Amino acid sequence: MSKSWIYATVIALMSTLFFVDQDLGISVFMTTVLTVAAIWHFKKEAKLPIGKDYFYLSGYVIILSLNFAVTTVDVIRVLSALLLIGLVMTLSYSHLTFKWPTYLVESMNHYIGALSNFFKYFNHGSKAYSKHASIFKQIGIGMIIALPILLVASALMTSADAAFGELMHQSFEILEMDVIWDTIERVVVFIIIACFFYGLSIYLIRSTQIKMEKTEVTSAPVVNHEVIPVLVGGTVLLLLNLLYLIFAYVQIRFLFLAQSTELLKNYDYASYAREGFFELLVLSILNTLGVLFVKKFVKSSLVIRIGLTVTVFCTYIMVASSFYKMYLYESMYGYTRLRLYVYLILLFMAIFMSLIALGIWRPHYKVIEWGIMVGLVYYLVISFVNIDGMIVRNNLRQFEETGNLDLYYLTTLSEDGMPDLIEYMNMYGESMETDIAMQAYEGRLLDIILNEEDRWFFEYNHRYSKSMALAKEAKKQLFPFSVAPSDY
Repeated sequence: MSKSWIYATVIALMSTLFFVDQDLGISVFMTTVLTVAAIWHFKKEAKLPIGKDYFYLSGYVIILSLNFAVTTVDVIRVLSALLLIGLVMTLSYSHLTFKWPTYLVESMNHYIGALSNFFKYFNHGSKAYSKHASIFKQIGIGMIIALPILLVASALMTSADAAFGELMHQSFEILEMDVIWDTIERVVVFIIIACFFYGLSIYLIRSTQIKMEKTEVTSAPVVNHEVIPVLVGGTVLLLLNLLYLIFAYVQIRFLFLAQSTELLKNYDYASYAREGFFELLVLSILNTLGVLFVKKFVKSSLVIRIGLTVTVFCTYIMVASSFYKMYLYESMYGYTRLRLYVYLILLFMAIFMSLIALGIWRPHYKVIEWGIMVGLVYYLVISFVNIDGMIVRNNLRQFEETGNLDLYYLTTLSEDGMPDLIEYMNMYGESMETDIAMQAYEGRLLDIILNEEDRWFFEYNHRYSKSMALAKEAKKQLFPFSVAPSDY
């Protein structure tokens, strides 16, 4: 059997064993490493170029897969899974570039090419079957003969012994409810993954590099950069920038410098400063897209470049204003995931706007390509950051200063944040009043303990394991007379 067929089979077996009805942990890393090696083999067999970009992206993909063994935050895990699927497929492309027409055409070609060879996996297996047909036939005949004998024998033994009969009855009930459907699910997953990867290897082998390059060249649409006249673009920028400059003046004077004015006579500064951050975030994103649009479809000129630079400057003011408003808001009401995500988005936008500013004055600067690379690295970093732990630590620190704490909200966070909360409650929890929030915390501890189950080594997650160990210790303090978690 070919190595490609073996790679596809092993990847499918690992996916079936690790992912079906199992918790995702270090198993994602193990499967990703094998998949990267398989795609390297597919490209080598197809004589496609394997440059440094392949190994850079492979390293990124492998490191990203490790966060399934670290974090338990659902949002991060879902985004990481989607990103992993896309990047793993990208590794099989002939050119690892982010030219969008080329990238989209190549993506479509690879997915359709893999699906068009979907059932070749079984054709390969049938060749192996033909070589050993007599063996398989003998085994099949033996199973057919044994089946009625087993049915008759089991019926007689069931009638002869009540205990054996009860055992057989329970066994069939288990098979009906669990094993059969689990087996069907695993078989379906195996077939889909094995056939897809083997089909992908066949497509790559049959597609030469020259053919793919011609396809990319002929399929890339030609964009006319002079669709919008300079005068039209300049007029739009001028009017928008006038409005943005007025807004920037208001933010600097009334928000950052906190100067009193008749405009705010019916508004106290605290209320004024702690609202509108989401609107400013959306406006900043729209401005970013608008600058990219003008840069792409309006012919470059000094007037346009100056106008775009002013827009970028005003967008920075909006980003800073949204950041400051969010800071004031969470200083009063505490941290949440959404508020921290706003910070992270604003920080990335500030970085991306710097790239756009360079692109305005350097026409050949690859803003999108650099933006994607910076974005991938940025996401990789924050995917390993303990967001829920940050929320817990900052809210507890704020509680010591203000006396306000939403303990109930903290108990709804993932296992990432529970170690910090448990350690704090072990030390200072007795000083808190017993209320609904405290009951929620105790309930969360019991929930963690009751949900403990024997996990396979490939389901290992560092923060989950730490949370479980601390929850058991905390249980001994809260429920000293309990015998086992099952008592609850």
